[in-house]
Amino acid sequence: MAVLYTKQKIFTNSFKEELFANSESLPFQESTVWNFNPNSNRVDHNKRKSKFKFIERNYLPENYTKNILTLVNIYDPKSKDLNLSHTESNLIFYEKGDHFRELHKDGSLKYKKRLYSAITLLEYSEDAIGADLFLQNTDPDDPILVNSNLKVYETIVFSSSTKHLISDLLSGTRVSLISWFGIQ
Repeated sequence: MAVLYTKQKIFTNSFKEELFANSESLPFQESTVWNFNPNSNRVDHNKRKSKFKFIERNYLPENYTKNILTLVNIYDPKSKDLNLSHTESNLIFYEKGDHFRELHKDGSLKYKKRLYSAITLLEYSEDAIGADLFLQNTDPDDPILVNSNLKVYETIVFSSSTKHLISDLLSGTRVSLISWFGIQ
């Protein structure tokens, strides 16, 4: 089986505080699931329920992209030859009952520029239960889901073509920063 992901603790509370301060004025919006029907803007809460903020690059703390790309290079040493750049970031807020329970890929027809996904867990309240990140391994003979066991301030990097989901949050809150890296 190929390496499914790489994770490391590369950020601290000061990173979170700077990001939250920089993006404080931005509103949270209801998360959506893009589908192939351009006439549909409905949200299917059976697939996904959470809130998000689109985070502009200038809201991210200094060295964010450099630190993530270092982790991408550990995950996939061939990525050094790709001239990767940061394509977008979202701050995702989960509260009781929220989830992204449908297995999905971050790279798709709409998101061709996404080659690598990076998720940093910024907050997981003391009373939080659930909202675990599961990734599906790439072995077609054994497509099991693997719990990433992501801890606060850890960042996980994986291929945007890897199927994954977030289980239901049974209590508490969870805040994460998800970013995508690819070729512009």
